[in-house]
Amino acid sequence: PVQYCEDADGDGLGGGESIESCEAPSGWVADCSDDCDNLLGFDCAGVCGGDAIEDECGDCEGGGITDGACDCDGNLPLEYCYDADGDGAGAGDPFTSCFAPEDWVNDCSDTDPECATDDTDDCGECGGDNSCFGCTDPAALNYSEDAYIDNDSCEYAPNYPFWSVNAPDFQYNGSVTSAVMIEDMMVGSEMNMVAVFVNGEIRGVENGLYFAPTQNYTFNVLAYSNETAGEMLSFKYYDALSDMIIDLNESLEFASDMIIGNAMDPFILTPRIDEVTTNIQLVPGWNWFSVNALGDDMSLNTVLATVNGSLNYIKSQTSYSEYYDSYGWWGTLENINNAEMYKSTATSESVVEFTAAPVNPADVQIGLSAGWNWVGYTPQNTLNINTALNSINGVASYIKDQTSYSEYYDSYGWWGTLENMNPYAGYMISTNSEGTLVYPDNMVAFDNNQSSVDFDALEKTIVLEKVDASMFEFNGSVTASIGAELEVFISESDVLYAYVDGELRGKVDAVQSPVSEEYLFPIMLHSNVKAGEFVNFKLLTAESKSIEFKEGIEFTNDMMIGNALTPFSLSSVNYGIASKFEVNHAYPNPFNPNTSIDYTLAVDTELTVSVYDMNGRFIETLANGMMKAGHNQIIWNASHETSGVYFIKFTSNELTLTEKVVLIK
Repeated sequence: PVQYCEDADGDGLGGGESIESCEAPSGWVADCSDDCDNLLGFDCAGVCGGDAIEDECGDCEGGGITDGACDCDGNLPLEYCYDADGDGAGAGDPFTSCFAPEDWVNDCSDTDPECATDDTDDCGECGGDNSCFGCTDPAALNYSEDAYIDNDSCEYAPNYPFWSVNAPDFQYNGSVTSAVMIEDMMVGSEMNMVAVFVNGEIRGVENGLYFAPTQNYTFNVLAYSNETAGEMLSFKYYDALSDMIIDLNESLEFASDMIIGNAMDPFILTPRIDEVTTNIQLVPGWNWFSVNALGDDMSLNTVLATVNGSLNYIKSQTSYSEYYDSYGWWGTLENINNAEMYKSTATSESVVEFTAAPVNPADVQIGLSAGWNWVGYTPQNTLNINTALNSINGVASYIKDQTSYSEYYDSYGWWGTLENMNPYAGYMISTNSEGTLVYPDNMVAFDNNQSSVDFDALEKTIVLEKVDASMFEFNGSVTASIGAELEVFISESDVLYAYVDGELRGKVDAVQSPVSEEYLFPIMLHSNVKAGEFVNFKLLTAESKSIEFKEGIEFTNDMMIGNALTPFSLSSVNYGIASKFEVNHAYPNPFNPNTSIDYTLAVDTELTVSVYDMNGRFIETLANGMMKAGHNQIIWNASHETSGVYFIKFTSNELTLTEKVVLIK
């Protein structure tokens, strides 16, 4: 038999009390040398089957990691910051932890967290060169396309104008779409500017804007004012390429909400010129003219050099001269004065071409005496009479040129057939007292009332008789009305004629009076004698009726008979004088398809009767040949025409009369 001990822990060694047996029981072994035959073995304290254990730091029966510490060495948690640029240093809000998250570092000292090289410039660019700072004004010489923060470093051309307007300072505005023309070419760029001024005060400015349809630059300027109307706008142009400020010739009268020009048809601005050449057209006979150019030599022989020989006599209000082929001009009138008007006689058509500086209207103060004054016209542009004579409102009462006239009314202004004043024209002004006439600077007067096509002109009687004012030295005016007792409806299509022994001496269309709204006839009469000729009058109505009046007047040079308040009345009809040619109204009218027109001829007359449509297109001829004197009738069959407005025109050697008819199918 052999001694066996129980191997309780299965390590091949037994322990405890042994037994003797021929065979080893299950779980028993012959080696009884096991000093701790226990399933638990020795604990960390060396006790067999004890329960002592090591802590996380390896200490038997130890307390483990100290509270708040990160490890057995007692290390505490650290602060970590995010390293955005990967340079080993972080920034931003710190995060406390025992372990660093990815891309977080224990160094929170990064002062340039977005730039790995820690050299972000003032523009916020890593490794940048501060290129965002610089001159941001494209108009400056040192403009930088990269700069977007202005550092007050802009440098400008010596003449660069710092034009600007504070719009809230003004109550009203209006637009001017303009273009600048120099030497017959449109000019401009985005760097060039047009500015608007009132008495030197800036009132608007705009850079050039390219308009593709015309391939030109326009300057779309808003002009500002605290007045609804009346202020005069002047213009300047800055050319960036040449660094020049150019005074422009044109001006405008401001009106609130005005719309001047458009991109397709802009208001043209031109440089103020240093030199002009007059173009005074003279016709055979008498001519009234003035000169708006000023040179060092204003003698007659110099100013009138291009018409010497064709012009043989000239007079002012106080003196005169005559032209002699072998000598030139001789007389008491030696020099041309821009302030004066001159009357001259020419033997043939000719043109006064005199090159000199344009007159500045403000420099020519025209003194007026009570009574008649012969005055010149100094501006380079046509002006409305109320604008041109604004400086003498209330002083002057009457003005006339060679063919027309106007009178001044306190509640209205100037009214008559003379509506505009023009360069090279001469005028006679009657004043109540002394005064001084100063024309406005060269400008264009703005009118809010836009004119429209006058379709009535298509049906207005066309009279071939004309009066040639150049054939007469003297003139005088009559403001006439047609007496109400005649029961004749007067419209702007009616015409009044004046005759001396059958010779036409005046002609005028009816004009509506601003005072009474009555249609009046402000007619200018002409003569070659200062007084004594008797003038008769005849009215031709829109209905082609001819009325000759018994009333007449004796012509007197510079006479002013009647006015808009108390016109000269024509009311007595001379029934004994037959009309040359009369056309009655069509009947029926409207019609379909036939209409007839009665007409009367004083004598056998070569006559053509034709039909035209609304566009003036010829339709057909109804009659053509010698027609008998007396009552006649013509019929038009329009069955082959479409509905619409047509004009039947009666044409003789002396007269053309037109009747409007309406075809309705």
